[in-house]
Amino acid sequence: MTVRAQLSALAGLMLLVGIWDFAVRVYVGRDASLRAFHSPTATQLPPAESAPEIHRRMLGWLPTIAGSSHESPDPADATAWRLSLAGIFAQRGTAIAVVMASLPAGGQVEKLRVVDGDTIHGWTVAHVDAHGVTLTHDAETRQLVLFRRGQPQLAGAGRGPH
Repeated sequence: MTVRAQLSALAGLMLLVGIWDFAVRVYVGRDASLRAFHSPTATQLPPAESAPEIHRRMLGWLPTIAGSSHESPDPADATAWRLSLAGIFAQRGTAIAVVMASLPAGGQVEKLRVVDGDTIHGWTVAHVDAHGVTLTHDAETRQLVLFRRGQPQLAGAGRGPH
């Protein structure tokens, strides 16, 4: 079969497909029932669910939010927050720590920049140094560290002898 015959066969096939598409999707016959438009009728919406019912259903889908509330917890309640140290930086001779605060039940994580004397959700920043942050709350002291001292470093970490 020559190239010309193949192109002619392809053109004929495309013409048949075009005629079929017109007949199925575009063409409207002369019968009046085929041209009539019946507007859809709106159905009655179900009643709105209450907030407690929606919350109960969400707990089934997302069990990790159980126990969390939509209200922010009391900032003075030091036990309501999980604190972790993200980094320590120096700016004009002052050590600045970046602390991540989150609720144990989940939710948005707060990124806080703190220096000595700041208060984070009931904890007072006693000292920021190159290795960590010391927090105090009443008589309790808590240490947030970036790296544990005395742990071997990863191979290739830091500057080696040159």
